[in-house]
Amino acid sequence: MKRRNGAGLDDWLDKAMSCGIHELRNFARGIRKDYDAVYAGISQPWSNGQVEGQVNRLKT
Repeated sequence: MKRRNGAGLDDWLDKAMSCGIHELRNFARGIRKDYDAVYAGISQPWSNGQVEGQVNRLKT
């Protein structure tokens, strides 16, 4: 994730789905449901962090 490379996402999801940790498998299932958005979030150079920070500041 630090390298913003989504190429390893499929391998990670396969490993998570085959592990013995129920919560990790559920997390991987959730990622698969919204795979395109997760892949884009990992591989694209931009971030909405600044906007989210301002929204959080306004809410609090």
